[in-house]
Amino acid sequence: MASRKKPIVWSIAGSDSGGGAGIQADLATFHDFGVHGCTVVTAITAQNSFALGHVSVTPRRTLAAQINALDSDLQADVIKLGMLADDGVVTMVAKYLASYIGFVVCDPVMVSSSGGELSSTSLSECLIEKLLPRCDLLTPNLGEAEAILNREIAGLEEVERAAADIVALGARSVLIKGGHLSARNNERHDYWSDGVDGFWLSGANVDTFNTHGTGCSLSSAIAAGLARGYALPDALVIAKAYVSQGLRMGVQLGGGPGPVAHVGWPQQLIDFPSLRRRLPADGPRPSFPSCDGELGLYPVVDSADWIERLLACGVKTIQLRVKDLE
Repeated sequence: MASRKKPIVWSIAGSDSGGGAGIQADLATFHDFGVHGCTVVTAITAQNSFALGHVSVTPRRTLAAQINALDSDLQADVIKLGMLADDGVVTMVAKYLASYIGFVVCDPVMVSSSGGELSSTSLSECLIEKLLPRCDLLTPNLGEAEAILNREIAGLEEVERAAADIVALGARSVLIKGGHLSARNNERHDYWSDGVDGFWLSGANVDTFNTHGTGCSLSSAIAAGLARGYALPDALVIAKAYVSQGLRMGVQLGGGPGPVAHVGWPQQLIDFPSLRRRLPADGPRPSFPSCDGELGLYPVVDSADWIERLLACGVKTIQLRVKDLE
């Protein structure tokens, strides 16, 4: 078989008839990242921008046929899991993943952005017992993390402990999304941990009504970044920038919240988050003092002799950079 150059990412998730979330959002994200997307449809939903009307879970035979068809010809570099609907779907997916050696990103979707329940229970014990140990990265929002832990997460200060406890349940790493927690310093804060290491991703708060499909798009962007060869921390940063861009550029299409915009690779610095080991303190951030205008082009020199010569030439701004002091 000829070798391929384009990465393949599977989305094992539900279909959103409104096109804003689910496999529709996943495929749009995969396209923006330049990877080939394949789908295993776990359920068909009848929903629009403001309501979820019906959920039809894919029969097990149909689900197995989709997985077998892809596995025989279009093997995944990375698999993204979304809505898994019921225990039967979870069991079948977990059985396949037991022999799969690639990276697995799981977005534990339980409630749609339009407000409807997307699984038969808040979170089945089957998912925690059979699927969590095979998830290389779990990406719950606040409500999903609370359902997994069966307790409330009262604020940002409790997120690190919650992440450690989710990893202790079996997930190999977790990114708890802070979009439903109060903003701090006009930023939204997500926290990643593998139980040993951890860091916060802090991005500008985007004040928008158009948030449909944020979780699907984020997890798909992470999966696509990993398939493109980025290390996990880099994939997380790029994915958060991608979603921030999508939130900033999203427009309302129906009567409810519009979908996150899918407009290509993130380009603007404003969309990229900062990465910190500790949760930033509440209040203004430290900043460099003003230089009374733009510095422009200036020389960087390695000795005091150069400073003397440049001053004599009328240069007003010089950076002295000495690497080897004795």
